[in-house]
Amino acid sequence: MILLLLLLLLLLLLLLLLRLLLLLLLLLPAAAATTTTTTTTTTTTTTTTTTTTTTTTYYYYYYYYYYYYYYCYYYYYYYYYMILLLLLLLLLLHYYLLLYYYYY
Repeated sequence: MILLLLLLLLLLLLLLLLRLLLLLLLLLPAAAATTTTTTTTTTTTTTTTTTTTTTTTYYYYYYYYYYYYYYCYYYYYYYYYMILLLLLLLLLLHYYLLLYYYYY
């Protein structure tokens, strides 16, 4: 019984760490914007013209940050309930050990 509770506590801690890692991956700004670069080269007999156009979609930033804040809100409640469950399991383990040492 004690080993089962300890394994369950370890599993909950691993789940919390995994969720924290996933939340930290959301902080990576590398995927926050898409940039499109178009290069056009026109050659005539007398002139060479090179035009480079760079377009960045800024609306994707707003979507990304909205998505990020939504996940922060979601993970806040997820961690709240997971920590309550963890404390409940620790309390059960504590009472189980008290009863075990009291009767044996």
